[in-house]
Amino acid sequence: MPVIRIGWQKLSFALQMIDMMKNGGKDNGVFTSILYFDDEPQVKFVLDSIDYFETKYINAHIDYKHDYNGGVFLQHLSALPGHNGAEYKKMKTDGVIHLTDTVLHYVSVDVKDTDFNTSQLNFAVQFNDNLAAKIQQEVEYEKFLPNKPNELRRDDFEIEIPENGLYDAVPVSYYRFNSNSYNAISALHQVSDASYPVHTPFTVRIKPVKTILDNWKDKLIILRTDRKSRQIKKAEWQDGWLAAKFGDFGSFQVFADITPPAINSLGKGDTVNLSPASRIIFTPTDNFGIKKFRAELDSQWIRFTNDKSRNWIYIFDERCPYGIHHLKVEVEDLSGNTTVKEWWFKRYPYTPPKKKAVKKSGSKKKVTVKKKKK
Repeated sequence: MPVIRIGWQKLSFALQMIDMMKNGGKDNGVFTSILYFDDEPQVKFVLDSIDYFETKYINAHIDYKHDYNGGVFLQHLSALPGHNGAEYKKMKTDGVIHLTDTVLHYVSVDVKDTDFNTSQLNFAVQFNDNLAAKIQQEVEYEKFLPNKPNELRRDDFEIEIPENGLYDAVPVSYYRFNSNSYNAISALHQVSDASYPVHTPFTVRIKPVKTILDNWKDKLIILRTDRKSRQIKKAEWQDGWLAAKFGDFGSFQVFADITPPAINSLGKGDTVNLSPASRIIFTPTDNFGIKKFRAELDSQWIRFTNDKSRNWIYIFDERCPYGIHHLKVEVEDLSGNTTVKEWWFKRYPYTPPKKKAVKKSGSKKKVTVKKKKK
């Protein structure tokens, strides 16, 4: 039996657990798991009958930071202090183990699928004084704490996290950077790290550091970025501050969005010939993001599909019979900047162009005439 010797007296476990299917296919998550410590059941989780509104608690059930940073999918065998989901069933403890001596303690984990096929992991843990002496003492630093409201206030930046916003303690790290971008209205404010998950949206407030032109005041957005993603929210004025709600930590900055969206052309000519086409595709672009796309065919709204991608697509159907039509497209960005374009196009049964006849080249035979002797 493997023995894990450690220098900590308080610990918990997380495992990579995969439900293997007899007929192959993708790896599946396990249904339930039970942790035993010295043969005493401590805690179990059951992924069954979870309400839709509780599904976000999966961020607390897995090692989110490990997964965010590219690690394997690990499932906790203990409930984080701010986890209020339904999957954990406390039996003796919450799954956190306390070692008060230096003797061997035996740990066992039962992992089951929905048919209760079971795999078992067995190992031992032992506290070691020599290892404990080598552990560098953790430096005390400011933390956001679970199960209580949290806030961070600086001269030109504020953040407020609601009581149920965090699953565990999060180190408070804050950095401020000046920005020289022409349309940046504030400094760049970096708070914590997006690898720490947040359960409920929190409020960010930023004070402008530049004079804002009158025609820019309703064109302001707050941009949140991290090394994997970005979010843009329309900024709201609150007593001279600009505010919006976000669901992740990262870097926050206010920008004036004064550039309207761009729409690609339908084609060339006064009346675009779409007879060879089976669909219309638009890929509108914007420096911060598209809020609204609307198309009208002959003054009637027509549905373009957009499956969470950059392309808006209309496949020709009975709403667009053969003939000449007028198409109007309007695109609006998050700040209300709007671009409108209109085209006339024609659509008739498509006839492929005729191929030109090509003469076959053949070898010419040389004919000789022999004269007969008289």
